[in-house]
Amino acid sequence: ALCKPSKRLEDAMDKKETVQILATLRGAYPNFYRAISKQEAVATVALWERMFADYDYKIVDAAVAALIASDETGYPPVIGQVMAKIRFLTQPRAMDENEAWFIVYKAICNSAYDSVSEFEKLPPEIKSLVHGPDQLREWAIDPDFNIGVESSNFKRVFRARAAQAREFNALPSSVKQYAIGNGFVSLDQILGITEGDSK
Repeated sequence: ALCKPSKRLEDAMDKKETVQILATLRGAYPNFYRAISKQEAVATVALWERMFADYDYKIVDAAVAALIASDETGYPPVIGQVMAKIRFLTQPRAMDENEAWFIVYKAICNSAYDSVSEFEKLPPEIKSLVHGPDQLREWAIDPDFNIGVESSNFKRVFRARAAQAREFNALPSSVKQYAIGNGFVSLDQILGITEGDSK
């Protein structure tokens, strides 16, 4: 789920495992880490342990290994790159705007007489942009319905909402919880359950 940790916190990568990850990076990039001081090393271990507190050692190790194997720059990956690789390895492919619009268009085609059931079939992230059964029926019976305009508007907003969700999903769980708990962002808004602004 979007706003839940990817694993149980009691299984979080510990300090010893964090050191092993950084030792792998040091072995792959010896020149980069050669001049690091003890104080810098301690701070780096603490930072990586905190940032990967939601993840199991095996998935972090796999992400780091994948980045090392594909690297052609000679520079070690930063935390954000490892996080992105973890998401790539663990999360199912997200629906894109074209697939989302195809679902909406199928619903429109069946909504002249059955818009309520068609609306209920829609995934939450699409429901939030369609607004309700009445919108589906309005599109279905409108003789001047412009598929080019409506599809363009829908896809634009869907892309923006998906980008927002990706950015939020990239945050550590502690930051997500802080943002939601302090009202900086609505959980429903991030999940795409509230009404959108595609009209």
